[in-house]
Amino acid sequence: METSLEITIEQLRKIDIADACRKSGADMAEDPKGDKVITLPYLGDEYLISFPGSEITLGGAKITDAGITITLLHYLITSKGTPLSGRLIDFRQIPDGNFYYPAFETIVHKPFIKAFGAEPGKFISNGISAGGLDAGLKDLSLKFIALPRVPVTTVIYKGDGEFPPDCKFLFDSSIKDYLSTEAVMKVCERLVKKLGGSG
Repeated sequence: METSLEITIEQLRKIDIADACRKSGADMAEDPKGDKVITLPYLGDEYLISFPGSEITLGGAKITDAGITITLLHYLITSKGTPLSGRLIDFRQIPDGNFYYPAFETIVHKPFIKAFGAEPGKFISNGISAGGLDAGLKDLSLKFIALPRVPVTTVIYKGDGEFPPDCKFLFDSSIKDYLSTEAVMKVCERLVKKLGGSG
């Protein structure tokens, strides 16, 4: 039986890669052998993807994390080139978001609040270091360009005597044209870990 990674690689090889790069915002060049090399930024790091080989490297080192590999290849395959709408939506407004929301809370919200609920300023300092930009939402918020067409806005609500700290992860309404709901979860989980949170 084929693995999810093998299926994803097969799907990638069947698409028009130049069109996929245009729609996803990735850059493409040729190496001396004539193979395609795709540059795809992901949460502040620039990954290189060989095509048709589908090997992914970061800083010259081969990526062996299947989660990262599937996320990046899936993004290339799925991207429709839809312009950003500027309208923010909650995870539950993504197709099947309500179904996946309990898992999203477990792997994204809870680790984030555990790391930053008592120290929201730490979220801002860590977030700016990770490339976050002020999103202008209360209480404290940053926008991250997770992938070229996928901004993720993270909001933390400070706790008080009556309510505990809380958070929200918001997405442009075009997100469904770039990532599956499961892939959105993976991107947010990785963002939280990059900021210094852990499950």
